Amino acid sequence: MIFWLLEPTEPQLVNGEWRSVYRMNLSKLPTQDDILKSFEAEDSTLSDSEPVARSRARTSPLLISEALGIEEKQRELRALIDDKSTSPDDIENRRSSLMKIVKQWRKKYIKLVPLLEDKIATSSDAESIEKEALHLPSDFSPQERKELGLSDLSHFELKLREGQANAAITGICNCLTHENLLVGFQRKHSRGVKQNTRSHKIINRIRAKRNGYAACYRHARLRLLALSNLGSKDSKRLDGFPELKNDDMYQKNAADVRVLGEGKETDSWIWSYGNLRGLDDGQRKEFLNEVKKVHWFRTRADMMRWVEEVEILEEDFRRLVRAAESMAAFWTSVNASDQEQGPWNPVNVANPSRIGYVVYAQQKAAMYRKMASNAREGLKSAGGEWPREAETVAEYAQRRRPDLSINWENAEGYLMEEEVAE
Repeated sequence: MIFWLLEPTEPQLVNGEWRSVYRMNLSKLPTQDDILKSFEAEDSTLSDSEPVARSRARTSPLLISEALGIEEKQRELRALIDDKSTSPDDIENRRSSLMKIVKQWRKKYIKLVPLLEDKIATSSDAESIEKEALHLPSDFSPQERKELGLSDLSHFELKLREGQANAAITGICNCLTHENLLVGFQRKHSRGVKQNTRSHKIINRIRAKRNGYAACYRHARLRLLALSNLGSKDSKRLDGFPELKNDDMYQKNAADVRVLGEGKETDSWIWSYGNLRGLDDGQRKEFLNEVKKVHWFRTRADMMRWVEEVEILEEDFRRLVRAAESMAAFWTSVNASDQEQGPWNPVNVANPSRIGYVVYAQQKAAMYRKMASNAREGLKSAGGEWPREAETVAEYAQRRRPDLSINWENAEGYLMEEEVAE
């Protein structure tokens, strides 16, 4: 933890990607493409004396990966149909194109798993191609997978589904960040019906993309449950892949000012998400360490902000005292200058209509003097002080700021005592 203090808190551009100590580096999660590449690397280790096994090991992950891509196209087509903003001709063209892709893929799939041909032939046809079942291992029970010779493909699909879920969560996080930036820009710059309508269209497009990633994650999670031989009632036992609710798709807007009550909210689990089961021991330790680091930096930033809030509030009190004393001096000077003129002096009854001005000025001066006195007493009772002579407000705040350094020796001793007590 002591080395975290040496890290810069400003965003850093690393290999074309912005990194920050306040955000998780989700790119460390293995995606579907990363897992597919790892399967290709494993395939290269098989000897040439096993041509059948090597051909199957090479073809299986590619076919499963293509199937996941087809499922994504099916989801996109269903979303377009539900949106009802796409013309019927365009929908039919997309259906025809998708049907060709499915037919080409299915030929290769049946060649790899011949026992599936009868199963596919006897299955009922879907109403449309976007609802067509692909008969992947996750569509069958464990006994059926064994009978159809899908056991090895189940392993490939399981790993690729994990990568698919990881990529979906990363997409959701990116969409939330993009959406927050657009909403802040809209509030700040959009004026009138035309600009707000255009902004809403762009924001809704990002939200639709986010909902697409959410549907992808939920679908991948259901398939992982099936491949792990877990039912919907046992969904909590699926380690590393929590259930995604609509309330989980939330992020504090780091690009905008804090609002009242935001400090009570905590970021969703998606921002500390990690498929620890898909990482080795070194990667697991590195990921958990980064989770702790991000939480520590965020907590430290909140603490610094609370200290600044106290400093701002204290300076507001002093500003109130100075303003009240200035107003009291002004009304006192007005009262004195007017009395010197004599015509409306209370003693001079020749012009009694001017007496009200004197009373009003004296009442205002007394009110502001009392306000300044109450503010001084309130500041003192709360522990506030005033800057020394020739000391700026910044220097005063720095002098009064609590010591935020950490005594690591005592901290380590305290942690050891806690471990012994447990």
